[in-house]
Amino acid sequence: MTQEPMLRANIYVDGFNFYYGALKHRPHLKWLDYRALAEELLSGYEINTVRYFTAPALNRLNDKSASQRQGVYLQALEENSAIEIYKGQFKESPAWLPLAKELKEGNLKFVQVMKTVEKGSDASLAAYLVRDSCHREMDVALVMSNDSDLQTPVDIAEQEGITVITVNPHEQRNQQRVLRSSDKRTLDEGILRRSQLADPVVTAKGRKIYKPRPWS
Repeated sequence: MTQEPMLRANIYVDGFNFYYGALKHRPHLKWLDYRALAEELLSGYEINTVRYFTAPALNRLNDKSASQRQGVYLQALEENSAIEIYKGQFKESPAWLPLAKELKEGNLKFVQVMKTVEKGSDASLAAYLVRDSCHREMDVALVMSNDSDLQTPVDIAEQEGITVITVNPHEQRNQQRVLRSSDKRTLDEGILRRSQLADPVVTAKGRKIYKPRPWS
């Protein structure tokens, strides 16, 4: 009796959406292996390509090593997990915005701030999801994001016969706009804890990549 082949799954990670939803306030879980996480969430599927969409972090006055920590993490992720990494970019520009406290009190007082906007990641994720669906590169797409801007590419993928499963990294309370899909998976801290990279990650040449100390 022949065994049916496992369904192929491609993974699409909205890096900053996932970070702010599931990892920002859990530094001990930031050393996350997304391929291992996909295997936890999709037991019984063949994990094919894992695509991780992010942007180079910017250093801040209160955190001057953010970009260094991210660089170490991306090296470890790419070395250990056979993950394809796609980088967008951050753009900073001055903007006049109202003060929240004054606005709440019925006043309108503006201050000039430096506004940071991440560009490119969402568009790249959407493009690859549609491309891979049209080329039948998978049977199932696991999208790790709650960004409703991705609804159209998710709908296109499903119209192409791909089963789309979404993972919402954010708490679902008070969320009016969510990403709809054929199926869903849920996260908990135990799954994230079981899906960590080795510490250290050892490269093919024997170099050791250690988890940044603030994440310990």
